[in-house]
Amino acid sequence: MGPWKSRNGYRNQEDEDMSRLWRRQKVDAFTRRISDFSEDKRRRMPANVKTYDGTGDPDDHLKIFESAATIENWPQPVWCHMFNST
Repeated sequence: MGPWKSRNGYRNQEDEDMSRLWRRQKVDAFTRRISDFSEDKRRRMPANVKTYDGTGDPDDHLKIFESAATIENWPQPVWCHMFNST
């Protein structure tokens, strides 16, 4: 019995079609709830939130972002997507 067969002599379900093109599964840093959230495409980052360049205080950057997100009343998934662009 070869490694491609199960104990009963049949191939595993996982190996049913080895001729299909293999595609890597999408890897996402977010949970399904956050990645599947349909956000408003017109939403923009407030002008006072700049991209963090590593030279300033990271705590200040977080406080500025948090204040902007609170004022804009963003739901948590939007926080995640928007912070990704800072």
